[in-house]
Amino acid sequence: MLRRRAEASTAPDRGRERPRSSGRTARADDPEPWRHPMSTVPGPSWADHVAALHRLTARLAEESPDEYVASRPRDGADDAALRRAEERLGHPLDPQHAGLLRAADGWTQVVLDGDLLATDELGEGALWDRGSTLLDDVFLYAPSPGLPARDALYPVFVAPYERDVVAVRRDGPRTAGGHEVLWFSDELVAVWPDATQWWAALVHIARETLHYVSVRPDP
Repeated sequence: MLRRRAEASTAPDRGRERPRSSGRTARADDPEPWRHPMSTVPGPSWADHVAALHRLTARLAEESPDEYVASRPRDGADDAALRRAEERLGHPLDPQHAGLLRAADGWTQVVLDGDLLATDELGEGALWDRGSTLLDDVFLYAPSPGLPARDALYPVFVAPYERDVVAVRRDGPRTAGGHEVLWFSDELVAVWPDATQWWAALVHIARETLHYVSVRPDP
């Protein structure tokens, strides 16, 4: 679900339907229905990933400008910006997350009503504080079995007006050099093996939304 105009809300809405982020179907006997399986198919570069999502979001804004806001990624971060972010955080960036930032150093109003934090927003600022608070609330009010420690997560994608926050894990299993990515909205919603597969899910959501907008009947 992409950001729609005049739909911002400061309160959680547990009744809204969550967009599917992959083709996985949850089973009743599955203890971790939110965990997405690992893909072993080689993918394109981060620049290609970012460009693919930008093409879709731009088309959505063209198809329905009253509903969807046009936005574009910022230019990629350089080594100095990445180092400054790591100094503020006090730990290295996840390698795949760093690769994403090299292709797009932040992106306002991407998908899921959220913003990709730029290097100068990691470790400080309003979005960082909001994302950290949303993560704290999950661990306080809705902890899930198998969650990593709170200090093993850092927010990378935050919804300014909703309750969504996406965090990268600093420890645990690695896939293609990257750690798991977890999506929360008052509780754990989904887990991807790495940042590239999380981003692929965003592309999928944007593509499905564009299809819906393109085929729905005119009011």
